[in-house]
Amino acid sequence: MTRVDATAARPDPRLQAAREALRQRRLQQAYNVCGAVLATDPAHTEALFLMGRTLQEAGDILSAIDLLGRASQRDPEFAETLIYLARANQEAGRNADARSAALRALQMVEAGRRTSAGVTAVGLDTLGVVLDRVGEHARAVDAAKRAVALEPARGAFWRNLGWSELHQNGVDAARKAFRKAMALDPNDHQAPAALVDIELQTVESNLILSLKRLFAAASDPDRRLLIGHALAKSLEDLGQPEKAFDWLVRAKAAKRAATRYDSQIDQALFDAAAVTPPATSCPLTSNPIFVIGLPRSGTTLVDRIISSHPDVASVGEPSTMLAAVNRIAAPSGSAWLEPSTLDRAASSRPEILGRAYIDATQPLVAGGRRWLDKTPENYLFAGLIHRALPDARIVCVRRHPLDSVLSLFRQSFSPRTIYQFTYGLEDVARYYVMFDRLVAHWRATLPAERFCEIHYEDIVTDLEVAAPRLLDLCGLDWNEAALRPHENAAAVSSASAAQVRREVHSASVGRWRAYGERLAPAIHILSEAGLLTELEANR
Repeated sequence: MTRVDATAARPDPRLQAAREALRQRRLQQAYNVCGAVLATDPAHTEALFLMGRTLQEAGDILSAIDLLGRASQRDPEFAETLIYLARANQEAGRNADARSAALRALQMVEAGRRTSAGVTAVGLDTLGVVLDRVGEHARAVDAAKRAVALEPARGAFWRNLGWSELHQNGVDAARKAFRKAMALDPNDHQAPAALVDIELQTVESNLILSLKRLFAAASDPDRRLLIGHALAKSLEDLGQPEKAFDWLVRAKAAKRAATRYDSQIDQALFDAAAVTPPATSCPLTSNPIFVIGLPRSGTTLVDRIISSHPDVASVGEPSTMLAAVNRIAAPSGSAWLEPSTLDRAASSRPEILGRAYIDATQPLVAGGRRWLDKTPENYLFAGLIHRALPDARIVCVRRHPLDSVLSLFRQSFSPRTIYQFTYGLEDVARYYVMFDRLVAHWRATLPAERFCEIHYEDIVTDLEVAAPRLLDLCGLDWNEAALRPHENAAAVSSASAAQVRREVHSASVGRWRAYGERLAPAIHILSEAGLLTELEANR
């Protein structure tokens, strides 16, 4: 990408070397070149942009946001800067800021402003990914299709189109895009993994041989993790759960070693979360609905049931409460969360946090309806939510401990996931114990009319009883649409995107029983914590 800097008569020739170094991921070289330019001209727009991109690729997201933001201020009509600023904000969990920047970039693309600032195919692909992740699924499909149109031979572009299609239009549209990606790049591991995730694998039709070839050739822990998960899912479909489990263990081993997860860090976070001062009078009257719970516990299904009501709009998983907490209580502007941040947030004026959350979330809602926030990890903030938004309803979704632990262990999360405990079965079981204790604390300290629990098993075995109860818990009148969540036309971007478009069923209840002794370490930990019946503990 060649740019004419807004502050210079002609571009600095050194930046061509920086662009090439960035393209080849020689990040230190790109950093040094950009640093030399900025040392003599701190406001050089192109250098700010390239330095921001370099730090973004190096994982220094907060510094990247600063530099890309400054570059965008210097040249506000350069859409590509906005795209990568949006991506950096999304990576930092600042979804409202990401959405705003991405929509401005898309507006420029659609308006065809400044041909010299015309977005590259890579930029359009990146824009599509960001829009998809912040819940703008229809616009994500549009951006992804523009990328594919510019470079139709790029398999990665078709793969990303597939994800957007899945979230917006369903399995059939996604399947076509994933298969196109595989045809274009037989060595790509993400497209076949995505296809396996949405398609039932059979003896007659499966990708096991291809996946084993890809796994044998993979050395990167993230690559092995994704391929191994796809193999495990394939073997489950073929009725071989124990072999599937062995593949999960094999796939996660290198990632677990690289991550070096320490459960004490999460324990400190849970302890800090529970120290929330009693609720005080707060002038805010906004009454959003929060659906919280561990991932893969049924939160998406509950979201679809409640948001089938015409008075409710789901905003998906915007992470805006996390962003609001960090914005008011984290001096460093952290992307994730520290115990000290929770301490400061708990001692701040509740209306400040409530207003920060409302201002970040309300733009995601159309039509003045109540909104539903389904960010799972808001279980850490239940006390803060009640202090800041006393009229909010919080629905915590629970699932049988062993099914919950197994589902978390089976799930393939993003490489940058906050759920780093999912790489080891015993780590997952310990995390579940911490979660259960925190929920028990909320149950004991929050008003029953504001915080309630509902069990996944109750929903899928008797929806006609569970759906009215859910709406009542949220202060909503009865509506028959709640009995047909699979007909909810709204897009969905969670890992359950394919499942929630099917009619409610109980096939996943008790899945843990098929795994035999493989779950023994988890059974021991959960039993020691008193979370299993005697029969389950001695199975």
